Amino acid sequence: MSRNWSYIGKGVYLIDTKGPFHPRTIASYLARTEKGWVLFDTGYSSSSHVVIKALREIGVEPNGLETVVVTHAHLDHCGALPEILERYPKARALVHEKAYKYMIDPGRLVEAARALFGDFYFAKMGGMSPAPEHRVEIVDDGDELSVGGRNLRIIYTPGHAPHHLSVVIDPLRYVVTGDAVTHKSPLFVRQIPPTVPPRFDHEEYVRSLRKIFDHDPKLLLRPHFGPSLPAENALSEETATVSWWMDRVRRLKRELNDPISIAWRIIDEDLGGRADVNPYVRDAVRIFALGAYLST
Repeated sequence: MSRNWSYIGKGVYLIDTKGPFHPRTIASYLARTEKGWVLFDTGYSSSSHVVIKALREIGVEPNGLETVVVTHAHLDHCGALPEILERYPKARALVHEKAYKYMIDPGRLVEAARALFGDFYFAKMGGMSPAPEHRVEIVDDGDELSVGGRNLRIIYTPGHAPHHLSVVIDPLRYVVTGDAVTHKSPLFVRQIPPTVPPRFDHEEYVRSLRKIFDHDPKLLLRPHFGPSLPAENALSEETATVSWWMDRVRRLKRELNDPISIAWRIIDEDLGGRADVNPYVRDAVRIFALGAYLST
């Protein structure tokens, strides 16, 4: 069986969490330091065994994981946190203040995911159990943490969610973006911004994009999916993509007034048609169309 991780370079690895819907859709990242390892995001709870297997294969000992940074409190990014902390007893979790409550008491987060995705998909995600309160720490915009010679610079990047962080790994200038950037994957005919309900904020999202590119990133570590070299016009491309998407949903809303119909129209006219679109992309577009619909 092929391995689900790859070496990016400079001590940084990608882990394909092999989410329950399609491989190569949800990535975690791992950085080696002089004193241990740092994991960025965990994937769904149902993927915890996949992530732990990859960590073991890469060489992370049970006492070797130093830190887990959770970019935001959505289950594809934090669902496996309790399992990871149980497996790696010396690791601490770093989260934004607004995500902290969801880590130690995820009931509302779990129920919101169940309501949004339905029982069938929710069962595949695996829900989330509480993380130990004493092992979850709060970080905020501008914080800099030294972990074994690696400097982690925290950027508060709301828009996709009010509890969203991105992280600059210095001195590499690799940026763990979380969902503060668009989905860029071979599965998508074009880039799509993750405008998930219920609290997507277009203006905040664009401000967060500018904050990321103000750090002059050398590499964007996208969760959906994989690292990408920023083009010279990357900021303009990202902001134009989200503006196109929001305008498209806004115009279709006047005509159709139904987010599911809007999603199908976008799939038919912008994403290659229903016969060709991947099921993961189809379902993602439905969720993103709903979030944009509620935000316009």
